[in-house]
Amino acid sequence: MDLTPARIKEIRNYVSQLDLEPSQKELLKIRWLDTIDDYEKKAKRDVDRFRWYYLTALVASLLIPFITNLNNTLLNEIAQDIIVSILGVLAALAAGLNQLINYRKRWAFYRQQSHLIKQEGFAFLSLTNQYKEFQTHKDALKAFLGNVERTISESIKFYQDFLDTEEEDSMISIPENAKTEEKKKDSEEVKKDPSAHTEGGLSSDEPQTNEDETSDQTDEALEDAGEEVP
Repeated sequence: MDLTPARIKEIRNYVSQLDLEPSQKELLKIRWLDTIDDYEKKAKRDVDRFRWYYLTALVASLLIPFITNLNNTLLNEIAQDIIVSILGVLAALAAGLNQLINYRKRWAFYRQQSHLIKQEGFAFLSLTNQYKEFQTHKDALKAFLGNVERTISESIKFYQDFLDTEEEDSMISIPENAKTEEKKKDSEEVKKDPSAHTEGGLSSDEPQTNEDETSDQTDEALEDAGEEVP
């Protein structure tokens, strides 16, 4: 559920009526409601930017064939080429920035974190779920603030991992390409000189020891020693 400014104002008024000290009420508003409001604003900012860049790239891409097929009587050839070039650069720039900054994924992150903290707060206000063992909001406040702090800390770590993953994705092809080239070289060497890659430096055509010959040699040794071979 999205919290509109009017809805947040109603919740603030409800918090003011809880059986808490004035300082506890203020702390609850700052650490819970203000955090939700911050996440909601960031989510709206990123989804608006995602939509703007996406629509810009889409409209610019659609206008290119339209301008190209216009009758030359409406636009001279030079003006037509300039407009098409500008639209092409605009479409590529908008799509590239949207891909690089990944506004859609950031919007999803802020929206998810906002929902997690809202759920925690509504469970506290109604004294349900993990807070059902408490009799009053004053008793449950310490546990609630601890859970909110833990959620915020985990979200910060998750966001940092998300940024690190974005950087690694742009570099991941370099070592993989190097490994592929190395495997190709090894395969070519094996084709040129197969004997150089056999175990112990021996050719695969070299005869192997037969188990029957080994058994016969053992029998002869036992007969020489005067023992009866069964």
